Amino acid sequence: MMIRFTYVACCLHIVVACALVTPLGGCSAAGRAPERVGARDPDPKSGVTSFPTSEPRPGSVPSSLEGCRTVRTVDREYGYTPLVVDVKEDDVGFDARGASWKFQNYPMKQAYPLRVRYGDRLKWHGGSIVGTVAYDVPRHEIYKGAKGGNGAGFFIGASGSDPDIATRDFLLDGMRIHNVWDGVRVGKLCDGFVIRNTWISDVRDDAIENDFMCGGTIEDCLIDGAYVFLSTRKKSATGEDTSVITIRRCVVALKPFAGPYRPERYKRDPGHAMFFKWYASGPRLVLEDNVFLAPQRGNCPDRNMGVPEGKLVSGKNNVMVWLGEGEYPTALPSSFAVVTTRATWDDARAAWIRAHPRMPALEPAPSR
Repeated sequence: MMIRFTYVACCLHIVVACALVTPLGGCSAAGRAPERVGARDPDPKSGVTSFPTSEPRPGSVPSSLEGCRTVRTVDREYGYTPLVVDVKEDDVGFDARGASWKFQNYPMKQAYPLRVRYGDRLKWHGGSIVGTVAYDVPRHEIYKGAKGGNGAGFFIGASGSDPDIATRDFLLDGMRIHNVWDGVRVGKLCDGFVIRNTWISDVRDDAIENDFMCGGTIEDCLIDGAYVFLSTRKKSATGEDTSVITIRRCVVALKPFAGPYRPERYKRDPGHAMFFKWYASGPRLVLEDNVFLAPQRGNCPDRNMGVPEGKLVSGKNNVMVWLGEGEYPTALPSSFAVVTTRATWDDARAAWIRAHPRMPALEPAPSR
């Protein structure tokens, strides 16, 4: 199998038999041309070169990629060069244990470093995305910046303006994401998605955004400080959504950030919002064996600090660690125990990290 590298203006298009991998066009946000993805210098006459595709790395394929018809290796430091993988085939796996990206949505804009879409039962294992936005920049300044502060570390599937091609039953496993706007964004037609064994930290908006309201599973993840845990709000949605999102064995902490929403109303700056950002038409929930940490009241109505009303299908063995003043702001389902001991969260976080020894740690360690 061969890759054909075609250079058109500032854009690099990599055409692979099993996938189309496209760094986004134009010069990178860092002010330099996009880096070539594993290419030799092109023939100066034709602008095209080719050599064999990257076969799976020596040794065993990660267990999460077993069963894939094809496994490809993504193995390099991309820096600020974004990557779009348009697969257009089913049952393809990607071993990205050696890959890394940088994220920045303020003051420059390189806010979508990695997108994988168009194919059913795609599987992605490993890799890291680390943001470089200064920690002391207020959240509202980032979002209202001249270039707009929206962005996501890992984008699964199609955006609203993309063709209606499904990316169903997508698996994201073993990813490390830090200091971004949204951690993982789930696009349209992505029902059956699974996010697991993934460590997401210091997220200034949604750790996981699922605003197309796809059904899926989030399991065995560490959400190590986020403004919002999970968003499923699509403004154009009508009627009752029948999809279900299962969240199990996750360790989830909200984190206050400078410049939160409506500080003049809620009198909290720094501040965070809620665990579940939901519309009444949003999906239903299954919550099992999770530990949540709320360090203070949210910059939102108190009722929004709970589980969305009428959405819990079933729940068991959930713990809410409450570090704020007084009682927890709202009633929680009977499947929750509310505790006020910080050690409960610390122990759960430490246990998760011990259970995932190959997950890269970052220095300095994220704070909550």
